[in-house]
Amino acid sequence: MLSVLTQNGAEATFKALEYGAIDFVPKPSSVFQFDPEEIGKILKSKILAYFESRVRREVLKKVSVLAKVPVGEPHIKKSPVQAICIGTSTGGPRALQEVFSRIPEDISLPIFVVQHMPAGFTKAFAMRLNDHAKIKVKEAEDGESIEPNTGYVAPGDAHLSIHSKGGRKWIALSREAPVNGHRPSIEVLLNSAIEEYKSGMIGVIMTGMGKDGSAAMVKVREAGGSTIAQDEQTSVIYGMNRQAVEMGGVEYIEPVTEIINRIQIILKERGI
Repeated sequence: MLSVLTQNGAEATFKALEYGAIDFVPKPSSVFQFDPEEIGKILKSKILAYFESRVRREVLKKVSVLAKVPVGEPHIKKSPVQAICIGTSTGGPRALQEVFSRIPEDISLPIFVVQHMPAGFTKAFAMRLNDHAKIKVKEAEDGESIEPNTGYVAPGDAHLSIHSKGGRKWIALSREAPVNGHRPSIEVLLNSAIEEYKSGMIGVIMTGMGKDGSAAMVKVREAGGSTIAQDEQTSVIYGMNRQAVEMGGVEYIEPVTEIINRIQIILKERGI
C-alpha cells in the first residue's frame, strides 16, 4: 500500500494492515517530491522478501520441519525482570496488535517497542495499540520518566534509548545516524536496555526483513536476559528473527499468539 504522510493516511494504512496488507510505503504528499523509481525499488525489495519467505515456508511444510532451533542455556544467573523490549519490522503492526491485546493489565513493567516505521505514522500506531491493550500505550517522548504498565513506541525517525540517574529512569530520543539502515533501530534500544537492566530484561524479536536487533539479542542473552523470537510460521517475513536464532541469541521460539504466555512463564520463574 502507498500512503500519504498524513493523519488520515496513517489511519487508512493501519486499517489496510489489519485487513491483510503486508506492508506500506510512505508516499510524499507533494507531486514534486514523488520519485517513482525510488518507490519502485522499495516495493520490489519488499515483495521479493515476502515471496522468498513464502517459498521457504512452503518447503518447510513439505519436509515437515518445525521452525525450532535448539539453544543452550546461558551461564549467568538471571535477576528479576524489570523491562520488556520488542523489535519488529515488516508484518509488525498486526503482530504487535496481537501481542498487546494479550498483555495483562497488571504486568507491572514498562514495555519498549521499536517498529520500523517512518515519522508521521508511529503516533497513530501507538494510539491504535492503546485501543487494543489493557495497559497504556503511547508514542515515546524525549525526557519522559519510565512508568510500569506502559508501552512506549519509538517515534519514526528517532532512536530510543533508556537512561537513569538517582533512581529515576527516563527515555531519550536522538537523531543519530541510522543503525543497520534504520532509525529507530532495534539494536540501539536493546543495547541501551542491557546497560540499564543487565540480566533483568526480556528481549523479543519478531517478523521483519534484514538483521536489525539480531546481534543485540545475542548480547541480551549473554548478559543473562531472557530472549524470545516469533516463529517462522506466523512471521510475514522470517528475517530479523531468523538471524537472531541462527546467531544463538534466542532462548525461546514461539508463535505470535504464544509470546505473552511465554513472557508470563518467565515472569513467574524469575519474578519482577
